Amino acid sequence: MKILCSSIILENGLMLCGWRHPSCIHKIKEIYGKPQKIKEQGFLTSEGKFVDRKKALDIAIKAEQYKPFENIKHNILFSEDLY
Repeated sequence: MKILCSSIILENGLMLCGWRHPSCIHKIKEIYGKPQKIKEQGFLTSEGKFVDRKKALDIAIKAEQYKPFENIKHNILFSEDLY
């Protein structure tokens, strides 16, 4: 399993994906014309599952998409860490 892209779940249940979390937020503004409440930010896996930032970091390390260094930010994955 690998991390495919960033993903955001809105409080209404809609999940949006993009290269980075800001691109997801931009899509929200395009769709709704205004900001919406975000329930959770995470990532989409190659198995089509949403995972939170902590689980995503574990997956990215195991898949060798991200090499852990001493500067891991709060033990969670950021989209900037992938590309």
